[in-house]
Amino acid sequence: MAEHGTSEGLLAAFDKSVLTLFEVVALLFALPFGEDLYHSTPATEEHWHYLYVGLGFAVAGPLVSYIFRQASSRLSSTIRAASENFYVWLVLILLIFVYGIGSDLYWHVTTTPLEAQKTTLVGWLRQAQQGRDHALTTVVEIEQLKQERDQLKQQLAAAQSQLQDYQRQLSAAQQAAHTSTAPPPPEDQIPISWQPDFQFNWYGTQKPDAGPRMAWIRFNGHATALAHIKDAYIISSLTGHKEQLDVANPANFSDKWNFDQIEPITTGAQVTLIHEWQPPLLVAEFLSQWGAFEFHVVYDAKEYVKSYSQNDVGDKIAREMPGVVGPRVTKKPADK
Repeated sequence: MAEHGTSEGLLAAFDKSVLTLFEVVALLFALPFGEDLYHSTPATEEHWHYLYVGLGFAVAGPLVSYIFRQASSRLSSTIRAASENFYVWLVLILLIFVYGIGSDLYWHVTTTPLEAQKTTLVGWLRQAQQGRDHALTTVVEIEQLKQERDQLKQQLAAAQSQLQDYQRQLSAAQQAAHTSTAPPPPEDQIPISWQPDFQFNWYGTQKPDAGPRMAWIRFNGHATALAHIKDAYIISSLTGHKEQLDVANPANFSDKWNFDQIEPITTGAQVTLIHEWQPPLLVAEFLSQWGAFEFHVVYDAKEYVKSYSQNDVGDKIAREMPGVVGPRVTKKPADK
């Protein structure tokens, strides 16, 4: 009786453990499907298969006890011994695990490398296509650069040719400038061009002097060629009186030289001839003696003569000495 009670207790414990195991396995297989339901995503065909297997384990769990009771005692003892063996459970768990991941493992082993190869091949093909396109673009750019280079070479050659033409024209113009001579100045301006007007200096006096006095007269010119002045003078057209002219020092007009004291005058030099009256003449005396005169310059082979009429002299004095000569405003005589 004791053995029978012990057997019944072991059988009850075995039934519970087997039921628990089957239910756990059922939950494991149903877990992917439940996860799809939780995330509100459509269940895949593979997850439906897991659900069916889980349902099979859930249904088979309660039937195990009945099957054991209907089987022979030897089969029951064998199964019971197997259920109590750690290695049997380990193998069973491994089989379940392999079954669960077998399809995925098979897909990864058989399909993924091929897809990876396809992906790699497609990537290589795309890279090759991009490389070819880049190479074609580079070739086109190189051709464009070559064309631009050729155009620049042509433009440079044209610019160099134009520059050479300009240089030749410039050289020809310079040669023409050196060989050609400017129009000669008028004969009366060689070798010295004299200004057409003369200059004079006067100063006012105080009573009992009769009026302003004329201090000096001078003539300015510049040399247009090498000049050698032998003589220069002024001669009155009214009295025939002649006065000698001297060369004024350009740095100090009060310093005067005779013509035999100077070197030949070089081209471009300024020349000033001057005469000072000693003593200075009253304006009335100047007009009576020098109201008309001639200016003479004697060179080696020619003589320059410039005549000034009474109108020329009178107009100049009227312009530069207003109110001294000619019409002017006067004061009434005092009443007696």
